[in-house]
Amino acid sequence: MLKRVFFGFFAVIFFVSACAVYKPLEINNSQINKKISHIDKKELMKYPRGKIILTKLENNEPLDENDIASLALILNPTLKIERDNLKIAEAQIGISKTIPNPSISFDTSFPVAGNIANTYNGYSIGLSYPIDWIFSHNLKVKSALLEYESKKLGYNFNAYQIMQDSKIKVANIYYLEQILKELSDKLNLYKKIYDTIKVAYNKHLVLLSDLQLAKNEYEKSKIQYLDTKTMLEKENDSLNSILGIPLSTKLKINFVPNNNFDLPDLEDLYSNVTNRVDIVAYKLAYQSQEEKTRLAFAQQFPKISINFPFSRDTSNVQTLGFGISIDFPIFNTNKAQINLQEATRKKMYDEYVVRIISARFDIKRLVSDIKNIQSQLAILNADYKNSSKLLTNYEQAYKNGYISIMEFYKNSNDVIDKKINILNLEKSLYSMHIALEIASGKKFR
Repeated sequence: MLKRVFFGFFAVIFFVSACAVYKPLEINNSQINKKISHIDKKELMKYPRGKIILTKLENNEPLDENDIASLALILNPTLKIERDNLKIAEAQIGISKTIPNPSISFDTSFPVAGNIANTYNGYSIGLSYPIDWIFSHNLKVKSALLEYESKKLGYNFNAYQIMQDSKIKVANIYYLEQILKELSDKLNLYKKIYDTIKVAYNKHLVLLSDLQLAKNEYEKSKIQYLDTKTMLEKENDSLNSILGIPLSTKLKINFVPNNNFDLPDLEDLYSNVTNRVDIVAYKLAYQSQEEKTRLAFAQQFPKISINFPFSRDTSNVQTLGFGISIDFPIFNTNKAQINLQEATRKKMYDEYVVRIISARFDIKRLVSDIKNIQSQLAILNADYKNSSKLLTNYEQAYKNGYISIMEFYKNSNDVIDKKINILNLEKSLYSMHIALEIASGKKFR
């Protein structure tokens, strides 16, 4: 009988237990090097949009800004890690839903001394189960669900920011390429000016100071050209970093600038701040913390478990009983945990308010800056058109011998400088549009 009870006891434990299979995940340097040196085609193939982008890359077709944003969403290393964090948060929901296992105990005793005639081996089997989890189970599940939703929205906002950042990088590359073309023309122009003055100096028609001044301007334009070229290379590297593709990869990009839009009303932008994805996510995180605080109070309740012992003594008397055990909260009343959760809740509340205030300040500053740049662009564009028309007249006047070549070169340089100023302002304006959309949570372009 004793053997049957013993083996039955372990059989129950073995068959009731659900065994998971462990699968090791080793760090493989060759696989890591492959990921670093090649675009992750397998990851792209997981998404319909990724398949379209991969086809374009294989056919050497240009990508537009939306393709670049999608590429960032799929391959950005930070977003990959955040997707892993989402899986962890999802697993936490499963953990919160688990309930305690019942406990089975078994012990036996053998008569060894005294009047042991006609005695039996004694044994005891006990089944116990804690019931205090009932009071906190729903709070744990609700907290985990809110935490997951918060992280999911947080991921969506970070993904949106990274996609917008990639668009800004694309715009920066486009405008820097245009500026570089203008600076190349400017460099060639100053080279012509320098060569012309050098010839005039050799004929003793100008002073040495004139030659030195022309040389200095030519060197300045060369430095400006090289600095812009370096900046362009850094922007390309930065874009590749955001996209999670090898630094050596050179993408063909088709960017069409569009800075024509009407600014929404300032109050409308203010009112939309609370709908911003990250602020909604933070509000859910705060609600999750509220549940954790409530849970800390619920966990003041003492631990309770019930048990049902079945035993046989050495005289073969069999008994079935009922028992209950309760922890007395004398030394640990969960007060420290309550204080921690309350302090964390207060911190998150203050941070939520600060985020909204900070967003409003950002919106006001960006709207002011955008209006200022739009006004400057209106003036500069009109001035550039007039200057370009005048330059045609200067060119004709130079050909007819009415003005010197130096005067024509000077006016040509002024037109180039104005175009560079316009391109720089348009680059800034595009970045500010994106920043305003992020700050307000409202798309208006």
